[in-house]
Amino acid sequence: MFTFSDYKKLKPDIRAIATRYWAEVVKQRLGVTTPNQILAKHLGEEVTSIPGWSNNSSRFWNRMLQGKALLRENSADKTEGLLPGTKAIFTHSLWQLLGSNSFEQVFINKILLSLSPEIRGCIFKVNSDGSLHRKTTLSTKTAQFICSSNSLDALTCLLALTLEAKKQGRLPVQRHYEMGVMSIFFRMAALTGLKVVAMQVYELISNIFNQSADDIKRITAYDESLPIPSRILPAQYPQTQRALGYLETILTLATQKRLIGEDDKERAIFLNQINHTNIADMLMELVSVEQKFELIGTNSTVLSKVLREVKKHRATKSD
Repeated sequence: MFTFSDYKKLKPDIRAIATRYWAEVVKQRLGVTTPNQILAKHLGEEVTSIPGWSNNSSRFWNRMLQGKALLRENSADKTEGLLPGTKAIFTHSLWQLLGSNSFEQVFINKILLSLSPEIRGCIFKVNSDGSLHRKTTLSTKTAQFICSSNSLDALTCLLALTLEAKKQGRLPVQRHYEMGVMSIFFRMAALTGLKVVAMQVYELISNIFNQSADDIKRITAYDESLPIPSRILPAQYPQTQRALGYLETILTLATQKRLIGEDDKERAIFLNQINHTNIADMLMELVSVEQKFELIGTNSTVLSKVLREVKKHRATKSD
């Protein structure tokens, strides 16, 4: 629904975020760590040059990793040929949502319609004539499915629904979806390439939520009293960076103690069980645990509950 031309029209700071995220995803999917290695993967063993790629210089990928604007769409096409699906990052509706100053219903629906069929199907139903119609409500199961997904589409979906609820003055609904936004955001920042732009994305999210005295009053009276990760907070709130650090520490400790493996799905399941009320308990339990996964007790600790979900996943994989 959005095109490369829409990417080029983005505000410079948001365009830089989209570019840096794209470059980081490319780097991770190629399994490399430097601009030279990214270029080498594009060139292959037999090819010595590609027209327009700075005479095989890695300067292009240095610029992309720094967030410089991608001016030629065909450069994205070259990478798309190597890594299908990466070009869509430039045209993702998240950047349009973060760069908007107006959240009218038509715009929100356009954002939601641009998402993947899997997520879009949660929001719209198909009429008998083949047209799409917004569902009036989301079931608890549907909301949980979206909240458990680690994707830009899921993050964008909940962010759009939260902004819609805010504009309509439905504060309980807004609070509910805010928590989902933060859950997906922190997981993606811990597990995916979103990490390199996490604080910039968080600042943009914060800015579109906290624009009035009433917004700040709500935060001061309610959100700052919560442990972290928490709800949408002011961008300068220092605990945001601390929350990201805590999640990384939790993953590192759990892996070192062989409670979880390197499997992305397993790590996501592990983080899915962590929320703002149990993150401190989880850290303390991980610090004290010395047993392997199979020896964890079945008491009611936070850790044992989380590991039971991981164990279910392992059992499903082995079936």
